[in-house]
Amino acid sequence: MSRRTGERTVASSRKAVTLLTLGNLTAPIASFVTAPLLAHGLGVDGRGEMAAATAPLLLAAAGLTLGVPESMTYFVARGTAGRRQTLWWGLAGSLLLGVIGSVVITLLAGPLSAGDDYVRKLIIVIGLALVPSLLATSVRGYARGLQAWNLVALDQGFASVFRVVGTGALFLTDTMTPLSAGVVAAVANFIGILVYVVGLSWSRTRPVGVNPPDDTRLTGWAVPRSMLGYGLGVWLGAAAGILLARLDQVLILPISTAAVLGVYAVAVSITDVVRVFNLAVRDVVFSKQSATTDDEALARASRVSTLLTALTGVAVVALAWVVVPPLFGEEFRGATSVIAVLAIGTVLGNPGSVLAAGLSARGRPILRSIAIVVGVVVNVATLYVFVPPWGAVGAAVSTGVANVSTGAMVLFFAHRYFGLGPSRFLRIGADDVRFLVRIVRDRLPGRKKVSS
Repeated sequence: MSRRTGERTVASSRKAVTLLTLGNLTAPIASFVTAPLLAHGLGVDGRGEMAAATAPLLLAAAGLTLGVPESMTYFVARGTAGRRQTLWWGLAGSLLLGVIGSVVITLLAGPLSAGDDYVRKLIIVIGLALVPSLLATSVRGYARGLQAWNLVALDQGFASVFRVVGTGALFLTDTMTPLSAGVVAAVANFIGILVYVVGLSWSRTRPVGVNPPDDTRLTGWAVPRSMLGYGLGVWLGAAAGILLARLDQVLILPISTAAVLGVYAVAVSITDVVRVFNLAVRDVVFSKQSATTDDEALARASRVSTLLTALTGVAVVALAWVVVPPLFGEEFRGATSVIAVLAIGTVLGNPGSVLAAGLSARGRPILRSIAIVVGVVVNVATLYVFVPPWGAVGAAVSTGVANVSTGAMVLFFAHRYFGLGPSRFLRIGADDVRFLVRIVRDRLPGRKKVSS
């Protein structure tokens, strides 16, 4: 790779991370704005009922993808299959999975509601949003393969605005119930697809992958077969990752109370802001490393992302101690301790999360999947140990232990199969700090961009 090409790649990555960070930031901001409205409008028990009703949808929306979005990103970025073929096969698969998933949610609504008939009905109604949610996720994966980061960011921003406006309208009109608030959250999960319907028809963005020779390109039935093969390898990890992020909110009600779940749900919604840099870097790393492998770029992305995540975590925890009690009420004061524990677990799991995207981009998604499955097993086991005595704090401790376990497995696999030493991804040095300072400086208005 020439120096000029390398500089363009760095500049492109910075722009992509910046766009996705801004897009990712809208979701936790929306959560922070709507969380006190939901807390006051529903009360601690009502907030717990809403969380119990929406958790199965959120869990299924990512857990039942069979790796279709990631497969679409991978094949479009590498240029090994026609874009139209990849898109239509992906949408067809998502439609089928959505119908099956909605039926499963309906059948499981009784056990998941812990015998509460009202919550059971909520789960069934909100579960109907699964089909459009899976379709939106697939189109988003396609756009990432095209590296249409502006559309991905707009998707997230549009959904967040809808969520804030919808929740605010319910609160101001005194029509907020667990059902109405849950419907707004469910629609926000897929309404961003409108951005792609308009944007992709006008976009001139093209894949920037390796563009293989015509005789190696996939055609006909080879496209869905290859997508399914790669997708299944990714899916195990993707589904496990969603389980790791959402399963605790599904299991807390059966083993604890709605009040504990309400406090934990508020803490999770606020702590999501700590992950904005991780999510942005991870998405860019997967797309760009699928196109061109670069060990040093991957290692630096991991270290800088961890540094940014740690700084964000400190800021969020400090702010939470000040604003949560007056904004949410005394019933949610315990959320501050939960936020601190969740933030620590997020920072500790960050290096493994970024590196896991690199493993998938190198054609070994099963390694990432195995690591995340280990984390899920640890999460479930520790939930039953920590939640009964410690409540919401116990759930946060369980999540942190699971994140660390997953990260350790990813680092082991990267060293075992690719010779990537763990220290390259963990040891943050002065160069990383200077690199971060340059990024911030280059983004200031009126500053001349400096190549790295």
